Amino acid sequence: MLMKATVEDIKKYGGLAYSLALNPAKSCYPTYGDDIKTKKDFLPEL
Repeated sequence: MLMKATVEDIKKYGGLAYSLALNPAKSCYPTYGDDIKTKKDFLPEL
């Protein structure tokens, strides 16, 4: 079952999700590994 993420969830797991987004084997377009999209784009300030 999917649940809506809370701000606390995003703060806790955002770094892990971003590291997966950098891995081309585990992510899809748009890629965050090309330095065009940044961590700030992925995790805007909450």
